[in-house]
Amino acid sequence: MKSTGVVISAGSISGSTLVTEVPKGQRLVIDTVSVQVAVPTEQRPTYAQIVVSGKAFYIPLSFSAADSGSDFFVGTERVQLYADANTAVFAEWRRTSTSTQASALFNVSGHFVKL
Repeated sequence: MKSTGVVISAGSISGSTLVTEVPKGQRLVIDTVSVQVAVPTEQRPTYAQIVVSGKAFYIPLSFSAADSGSDFFVGTERVQLYADANTAVFAEWRRTSTSTQASALFNVSGHFVKL
């Protein structure tokens, strides 16, 4: 499993980060993706997605909890996504406001297959 955080700074509406690059001679099979988003109470996430070989897979988010001025949203999906050799996998998300910093933690589970 690979965990990666995506922090969106105040003034920005969306953020993205590289999860992994698939090595030559390998294929990445992604089995599960999950995300937890923390936004200030007045904000909402508009989407969270994993981008595999240039194609977006959206992760449905549900409200989870409110704590200390933040609202938390979570989503988990069992998937079968394939990233070919020499391609990249990205985690991206967007929110409704740019007023303050917000963050997301993505977990991507899978395995490499030798070609």
